[in-house]
Amino acid sequence: MSGGDEHGMTAMDTQEQDRMTERLARAADEVVVGAVPLDALMRGGRRRRVRRALLSGALALAVLVPLGGVAVSLAREDRPAEVAVPQPPEDDSVTADLGSVEADGVLFHAKITVQRFPTRIMPRPASLPPDWEVPKEGPWPWSFIDFDGPPLREPAMFHFRPSGLEADQTGVLFSSHRVDLDRPGDAMERFRTLAVGQVRPEFRRVVITWEDGSTSEPRLQSVPKSDRLWFIAGAKAWVKPDFVDVYDASGKRTRMDVT
Repeated sequence: MSGGDEHGMTAMDTQEQDRMTERLARAADEVVVGAVPLDALMRGGRRRRVRRALLSGALALAVLVPLGGVAVSLAREDRPAEVAVPQPPEDDSVTADLGSVEADGVLFHAKITVQRFPTRIMPRPASLPPDWEVPKEGPWPWSFIDFDGPPLREPAMFHFRPSGLEADQTGVLFSSHRVDLDRPGDAMERFRTLAVGQVRPEFRRVVITWEDGSTSEPRLQSVPKSDRLWFIAGAKAWVKPDFVDVYDASGKRTRMDVT
């Protein structure tokens, strides 16, 4: 090959690398977790730091880019970006049963997965930011709750970020989400409201007051590797929670406005 050809190939390689790097960055920006509530999840600044950590280790000329065991599929013009998320090691993830809850005549079942690292949200970067350091013995703060039972048009999933990394003045984290049943009918027949919450172990009782005046008193449950007590609840379509009252052993009440 002549010197001119070698020079031309180098320029093409450089241009191709620039294009692929730009596409990888765009793919990282376009990754969508899904239409789920992300209460108490990571802030935008941390998300940007994680994205930079992922991109800094990328091999721009590879179609599948290994990043510490994680493969990122580059976006094409005819399909959205995809992220292959690995399962955490067995000793970095535990799953527990949260039982069942009825929401206006429909029974839902819930399971919680507690993880040391948030692999179900995004790939774990090769080097973790300082505030991601979590002791092996726990408690592990990243939690994911999945509801199943009747067929749904979209998965019913709740994600909780570490309370230890957020302001936690009340000791209560709570999230509600409207789910769409995959069945015919109008909105009132199809939709239901599901809720998930966690409280510090000194609380013994939780009462949810909904906007229609009805109340729920869910059972508090301990979960392995979590330092919180968990609860689930359900309500009619279009009925949102108004406030949550939690009570300690002495009967002292703490109210959390969740409207």
